[in-house]
Formats: sequence, structure tokens, C-alpha cells
Amino acid sequence: MKIGTCTQIANYEAVCSIGYDYIELEGLAVAAMDNAQFASTLNQVKNGPIPCVGFNSFAPATIKIAGPEYDRSKACEHAKLVIDRAAQLGCKTVGIGSPGARNLPQGYPYEKGVADYTQFSADCADLAKSYGIWVLAEAVCSGMTNLINTTKEALAVVQQLNRDNVGLTLDLYHFVYEKESITEIPQYVPYVKHAHIANFSNRGQLVEAHYNEYKALISELKRCGYNGTISVESGPFHVEREAPVSLKILRSIDRETSK
Repeated sequence: MKIGTCTQIANYEAVCSIGYDYIELEGLAVAAMDNAQFASTLNQVKNGPIPCVGFNSFAPATIKIAGPEYDRSKACEHAKLVIDRAAQLGCKTVGIGSPGARNLPQGYPYEKGVADYTQFSADCADLAKSYGIWVLAEAVCSGMTNLINTTKEALAVVQQLNRDNVGLTLDLYHFVYEKESITEIPQYVPYVKHAHIANFSNRGQLVEAHYNEYKALISELKRCGYNGTISVESGPFHVEREAPVSLKILRSIDRETSK
């Protein structure tokens, strides 16, 4: 597997020196850069030793992708900027997680929220297709949003769209939070194009105490045929102190599950 971490471009050199295979940047942060800042980011990645393979955190909470404040034109304008910059950076995937941007207010019909998210994902897929970029639906746990909390729901979006550049990000933290079963993984793997992981206790960086839990899920993913990218996606962390531990754990699991 290729192992990366989700962080800011300011940490690029540290991520390289630690030994990760790639960096995953926040789409919303890249979109917020002015032209000079983006040119600097592009230069750093294009001339650096590791690629940026994708974006997480697609949209800020101020740009709604579902709910009564969802403005399709405004959302598409943001999506076009994110996807254009993703293409310039050489990204292969963009994930549509963004819990704040899809959270529904009380009283808004759930089915309408799913339809909004699905429409936005379709628009993103149209924008990304010519670049060869995958648009990935993602379940986000009920502790962070109230729309599409389970992988089963995210898969329903992917299957409804039935596009050749729409797939799943399987976030193992959200998967565990929602008490989804490891026995369900085989049905998801054909659609999984990227994976995330974090400490299951607090969404921090990985810790040795949960090694066997991480291993069980990754082993099942690999048994079912997934051998792609997996990023550590956590809350705020100390790059030099914590990121090496996460990488060491994932490298060890990858070796042990490749035998």
C-alpha cells in the first residue's frame, strides 16, 4: 500500500523527511490560496520528492453542498477551483467529506439532503472527468455531521450516480465510530479508491495500543483486493513527534499483511 498523511503544505518537507509516500492536502485550504501562494505550493510539490495524490476537506462550512443554503452555482464555482488546482498538482482523487458543508438543519428533509449531496457529487464528477480525477463520496460519522453517516449510505450515492470516475473513500475512523461490521467490507472494496485512518479513540494520530484493531481492518481490505492509498487523517497533531509513529505502525501492518 502507499501510505500518506493529511496535512498542510507547510509540513511538506517534514512529511518527506519522515518517509511518507505522499501528502494529502485540504481542498478548501488550496482553494483559499491566492495565486502567488498556489504557485509556490505547485512549485514545491512538482519539484519535491513525493506527490500530492489527492485532497480531503473539499469545502468549508460556509459553502453548503446540502441543505436549504445549498446554492448549486456557488458550490460549483468552488468545486471548479478545487478541481482545477487538484489537476495542476497531479491529484488522482478528491474526497467529498466536508461535514460542516453538508450538515442539515432541523426540519430539512433527509432525502432532500441526500439528493443535494448526490447532485453536488455529480457536478464534481463532470468537472473532474476530463482530468482523470476520481470524485469520492465519503461517509462521515454522526459525531461530526447528520448526513450520510454510514458506508452503506455513501455506497448508495455512488451506485445511483453510476459514473466511471465516482467511487468511495473508506474512512476507517468513521466506520468504527458508526459500529459498522468488518463483514461488510467485501461489498465496499470494489468501489473504494482511497482510504483514511485515525486513532479510533479520539481521531488523533495512530498509537501502538490499537495496533491489532488497525491491522484487522487493513488486513480485510487487502484480503478483498484493496492495495491502494491510505492516509492518516487526524485532528491537529505534532508532525515531527506523532507522524513518524503513525507511519511506523502502517508500514509494519502493510508488511505483515503482505505475507
